[in-house]
Amino acid sequence: EKSVNVITAKLVEQLTPPKVVEYARRFGIRQNIPPYMSIALGSIEVSLIDMVGAYTVFPNLGYRVTPHLVSRIEDGNGQIVEEHHTERKQVLRKEVAFIMNQLLQGVVQNGSGFRARHLKAPVGGKTGTTDGFTNAWFIGFSPSLTVGVWVGHEGSLKGLGRDETGSRAASPIFVHFMDRYLAEYQEPQRFREPAGVVAVRIDRKTGKLLGDSCLFPLTEYFVSGTEPTEFCDRVAHEHVQDYYETGDEVESD
Repeated sequence: EKSVNVITAKLVEQLTPPKVVEYARRFGIRQNIPPYMSIALGSIEVSLIDMVGAYTVFPNLGYRVTPHLVSRIEDGNGQIVEEHHTERKQVLRKEVAFIMNQLLQGVVQNGSGFRARHLKAPVGGKTGTTDGFTNAWFIGFSPSLTVGVWVGHEGSLKGLGRDETGSRAASPIFVHFMDRYLAEYQEPQRFREPAGVVAVRIDRKTGKLLGDSCLFPLTEYFVSGTEPTEFCDRVAHEHVQDYYETGDEVESD
């Protein structure tokens, strides 16, 4: 939710670039992806339709839905000439998909996707911005719909303008569309929660179980068996820079 690139780089280093490429292929990304560390910073061009297909994995608990442009073709009498049948394939464990779903909801609630916070449905998503503000992205999803927005100059590296980020240039388009969609269609008010995940109260700054002296309470989901077991205390706080100096930012969920 904070879009800290160094964390992404550390994650790619831990997993290794070839493993990241393997996951991208499973998620339906068809573009050529050299297995280099630079993929952590989004150095590979990916089509909007592939990105939308990839993001369907999270609200669908691990199942990717292959996007298609035409649902069916009818003749002049309303008879179906040809119809596309949705393809679904499980590419990720449902528990892991749910955790990613929760993390991406955090982007909307507490991060760069804040403009979608008022929508009358639970929403997750991620902004993206390239160097020089040449491309702005927002991929968002509700329990039943995944939507992608790209803003840029086709085939050109011309910038969109100063500070035209994914948050500022792309996410408002998503919000505009979703406002009208939600006015017409009913949406579940909760994402499906699989067995095998647990909700735990932790301290946001330390990641440990919430203790009596903690200032930053947060309810976080974990795959069962991976949740923290140590309680947070003042010693843990001292390992966080300016923990008490930022105490006026006490958060509540």
